[in-house]
Amino acid sequence: PCVPCLPRLEDVKNWAEFQTGVKVFEPWMKKSEERRLEGLSKPCSLVESCQILGDCKNLQDEAEAKLKVLEEAAASSQKMTSHQEADGKVIVFKERWTVVHECFKEWVARMTTLVECWNKLDGNVGELSSWVATKDFLLAS
Repeated sequence: PCVPCLPRLEDVKNWAEFQTGVKVFEPWMKKSEERRLEGLSKPCSLVESCQILGDCKNLQDEAEAKLKVLEEAAASSQKMTSHQEADGKVIVFKERWTVVHECFKEWVARMTTLVECWNKLDGNVGELSSWVATKDFLLAS
């Protein structure tokens, strides 16, 4: 390639890397926004609560992994001669990402509290049942 063409070839390469990152990030972003709008389901048991907590943790972990994809795409765009358009996309994506990530973090916190309370309640019920059974046995003797 000719020397004056090198910057343009580098821009094309960096634009392609940016677009690849966007193609991975954008569908995930849309899916995560839809999931956020669905909200948390209401568990009927401790087991179900634990499953929902696991799902929420997975959503949070996936969000953090996808942020890395966006950051790598943004780093590629910064190497381009002109990157205003890419910068604008990254800003909007980061704002949207923050909304879903904060929601998923809140869900993890809420479900963790619920699971802890449910575990404690189960422990108290077991302890109380044991106590009542012991007293019944003593009274029957």
